[in-house]
Parts: sequence; C-alpha cells; structure tokens
Amino acid sequence: MQVHRRLTFIIFVVTATIFTIYRASKNFAAPALVSDLDLDDSASELVPPVPDEEHPVKSERRGPTWTAIREYEARLPQHRDAASTSARYVRFSVQSQRIGWNNFLSELLMNAYLAYTSGRGYVFPPYKWDVTHTPWKEEEVDDWPPRTPLNALASGPVVGGPWEAGDKTPRAITSEWFDTICPYSETVRLESEPLKKGRSWTDGVDMFNAYVKILRDEPARCVDIVMSEDDGTPQLFDMYLFGETRLLSLWDEYRKSPVSRLHGPSYLVQSVLLHNQYLFEPRYGGASPYTRQLAIHLRRGDYSDACYHYAKYQSNFNGWNQLEFLPDRFTPPTDEKARNELYLHRCAPSMSEILEKIRSSHAAWTGTDRIDTIFLMTNEKGPWLEELKEKLYAAGWTNIISSRDLTFGNVEEQEIAMAVDMEIARHSGIFIGNGWSSFSSNIVRSRLIDGHEPNSIHFF
Repeated sequence: MQVHRRLTFIIFVVTATIFTIYRASKNFAAPALVSDLDLDDSASELVPPVPDEEHPVKSERRGPTWTAIREYEARLPQHRDAASTSARYVRFSVQSQRIGWNNFLSELLMNAYLAYTSGRGYVFPPYKWDVTHTPWKEEEVDDWPPRTPLNALASGPVVGGPWEAGDKTPRAITSEWFDTICPYSETVRLESEPLKKGRSWTDGVDMFNAYVKILRDEPARCVDIVMSEDDGTPQLFDMYLFGETRLLSLWDEYRKSPVSRLHGPSYLVQSVLLHNQYLFEPRYGGASPYTRQLAIHLRRGDYSDACYHYAKYQSNFNGWNQLEFLPDRFTPPTDEKARNELYLHRCAPSMSEILEKIRSSHAAWTGTDRIDTIFLMTNEKGPWLEELKEKLYAAGWTNIISSRDLTFGNVEEQEIAMAVDMEIARHSGIFIGNGWSSFSSNIVRSRLIDGHEPNSIHFF
C-alpha cells in the first residue's frame, strides 16, 4: 500500500508539471487569504490599495474570470459527442449552494454516487460562494454570487472526466449542456418532498436504495430533481444525514465506487502544490515531501460559538469522522455542564491541548517514515499563531508551515486555497482533524480511500 501511494504521488507530480504553464510568470504571496475551512473559515481577505488625501487610488482589483477552465469544461468530449443526446442524465437542482466548500462537496459526491449507481450521467454545477464569505465585490467579478467552475477544484468523473475502461455510464456534463440536450418539454422534474417522504430519516443505505430505484425505473431520459414549494431542506442528502450515524451504512459501497476512488485534485491544485513543494521537502530524505509530516486542522476565530451550538444540540461528529473504526471517538456526556466543557475542549481546544494532541499523535505513529514537519491548516493569524510555532520549535519540531506560508501565482490560485490545504493533508503521514468539521471529514474520506491506516487519523 505504501508503494502504491508513492507511485500515485509520483504520477501526480509529473502531471502537475505539465500544467505549470497555467501559472502567471510572477508568483506572489496572498497577503491575507484564508483557506476555506468550512463556512465559518471561508472569509478571505484580499487587501486593496489604500488611498490617502494626496494620492487617491482607484482599486483595480479583479476577481478570477476562469476563462480557460470554463472553455475546457465546454469542450469536454461528451459535450460534442452525439451519443450524449440519447444518454440518460439526472440533474440535482436541489444541490445546496452559497455554503462552505466542504459542505457543498460532501453533498455533491453523494449526488454523483446516486447518479452513477442508478446508471445515469451526473450533471455537475459550479460552486457558488456565499457573498458574505468572498473577498470580492459585485463589480469585481463576472457573476454574482461569485462562482468557481468545479474543474478548478477537482478532477475525475464527477467533473466530467472519464470512467474506467469498459464502464458504460455516461460521462458527467455541465448544467449548460444538460439544458441543451434536455429540452424543458422533454425533462421530467421530480419534486423533493414526494421523493423524500417516508425516507428522510431512514437508515442511509435504505434511503439511498429507494432513490436508486426511482431513478432507474423512471423512463424519461432527462430527470431534474427540483425543490418542492414548501420544502425547507430539499436536498436528498441533507445536513441532518451528515450529522448522524445512519450515514455510515453507505460507507463500504461508497468508498469502493469509482465516484470516490477516481475523485482527485484539479490540475490547478496540483500546480500550486508543485510550486510550494520545496516548503515540505523532508530533512532526512524520502520519496514524498508529505508522508513525513503531521497536518493539523485548527479552526479559530469565533468558532467557539459554534462549539456551544453543537453542545446545545448534542451534535455528533460530522460525516465520515463518525466511522466507528477511527480513533478518538466522541460520546457526549448526559450532564449538561460536563457536556459543555467536553465540547469546548474537543471542538475549540486551547494551545496547551493542541500541543498535547500533537505530542500524543506523534508518539502513536507506527509508520515507517520519520515525521519531521508540521503543517498548520488554520484561519488564524497574528500573535497566537506565532506563539504556537515558537512552542512547537521549543518542543523539537524543525519544520513548521502554516496555510499562510503558501504562495499563489494569481487570484485563481488564491481562490482554491482550501483545496490545496486538503490535498496536503490527504497525503500527510498523520492527520489531526476537528470532528465537527466537514473539511476534516472530506480529508478523512480521501485518506481512507487512498489506503491510509485509520490509526494515522486523530481528532481532538
């Protein structure tokens, strides 16, 4: 398995090299861009010119246009293939939008898995940002709310890439192409409320199989899942499912699906990784710059408020963080005071608790690579982060990197910073996550599918 992961990494590096021509000729550090570590962490700060009375400056900031990637998506072969006009497709117009990237991604992958299992081609949307969590103003971008094409963030069949040899499932298409080949008069719209009735709170695999049967049995070539008028949560795989253990019955088949196995980083993400790889080069040799590191997800800011919210409703861990074979499982106490204290310690740990978790996770490491690097994935900045680094150096760590140390060549690369962080953590030797975070859940998913041992994953 170790050889397989290293071979996969070598292939990724070679591929990324090809796409470095996409980068701007001069690279620069994002002055204050923060990775999108779920919705609360996605507030990015791009600093505009500051005018003064004598030298007024008109901001010339411009958000990403995504011209090249949008053209790439439009020119996918299935968008020119006459066979696509007779294939069966399903679009999920109920897909959540204007939320954190990882909540969006969790739902998107389940929708794509449902489409695949039902034998229909998936229709993939762009990612639309919450306007309160984007650095751009309306006049600085082409679309409002801002939207990022999925091929800027990911690769694989979910975003239009090929299936494995011999797989006859139609390749995924854009929503625009769906509108072209599926006229309104020929599209069956299935409303969310009748679809979910009697199924929303059932076990995950039972609910999933019921949806599969509906889509398989529907004779129409084109199906669009749309929101019922009075349905407040029209998603087939909603936030309640991802917050409960009934999701877990889907894991065994989901992880083996090509939807999961073939899902990977975009070429743009790979290019950014390659450019920043020197930061992670192992001090003592080794094939991969990432397998010798410990990556840790630190949510800061006002996240303690969210932790009290989780305590109030006795929320479970998010998504795949709940898998029963993972270390550091969470069982909320029945006593309210003890429960609030435990949620705060495990959801918003203090600096001393962070240092202890790093020490214990490192001590439990059974891998062959020497762990000599720490990667801090955080929305924190300023004195607190510097103090943490100083304490880690004092504890004997020799190479400490944070999300803010990465450099980006242009605004498009800055926009996908959250996906870059995730890919680094995906390949790290040890990962310490936040159990209530969908950011951590998606890293856990990708690590387990890649073959990382469960005991390389820890939670506060």
